[in-house]
Formats: sequence, structure tokens, C-alpha cells
Amino acid sequence: LSDEDRAVISEACSKVTEMSIDLAEKDQIKSLELMKEEGVEVYSYTREELTPLFSRVASTWEKLGEKLTKELVEDLISRHAEK
Repeated sequence: LSDEDRAVISEACSKVTEMSIDLAEKDQIKSLELMKEEGVEVYSYTREELTPLFSRVASTWEKLGEKLTKELVEDLISRHAEK
């Protein structure tokens, strides 16, 4: 494939990946709401509880750059970075 064709395919894959992540997040929220409606007690971790986990795995996110676009990895990090 030409460089131009590869760029088009890469961009399309990035967009589909972002859409997939957004859909998964929406599905997760919907599923949690349904579980709560059915009486399931759902525990959600606080940002403070998750910060040590994020700190430990953040270095592995950089390795995702080998498979995903830099922009997508940066978006992932920004969504979960310590605030």
C-alpha cells in the first residue's frame, strides 16, 4: 500500500477504535444502572483509590503506541490521569 493509503486506513482505524471505546463506556454505564435497578449493590472506586493503580499501569500505556495512534494513547492517558 502507498503511504497515503496507509494513512487513510490508520485514521479510519483510529476513529473506529475511539467509537468502540465510547460505546463500551456507554454500555458499561447502562449495565451498571440495570444492575442497580435489580438490587445489585455496585461499588465504584474513588479516584483516590484508583490513583495508585493508574500510576502503576501508566508506563504500559506508552507501549500501546506501538499498536495504536499517539493521539489515542494520549486520550486514554488523559481520561484516566490523576486530576
